[in-house]
Amino acid sequence: MMNISEEQIKTQLEKQIINLIQIGWRGRIIKIGYDEAEKILKKGKRGFLIIAEDIAESTKGIF
Repeated sequence: MMNISEEQIKTQLEKQIINLIQIGWRGRIIKIGYDEAEKILKKGKRGFLIIAEDIAESTKGIF
């Protein structure tokens, strides 16, 4: 049985998530940016919103 550290698992999971986001972006399933998110919200569509860790304080209140 292989001993895999928690850090290795986190790194692998991060890579997989990034790959999925890239696939969605290339397939035009994923939208990026404040303006795109605002358009989608105004249309009443549902989805999954990922907010960056370093988002501006003024933008935090909107979402």
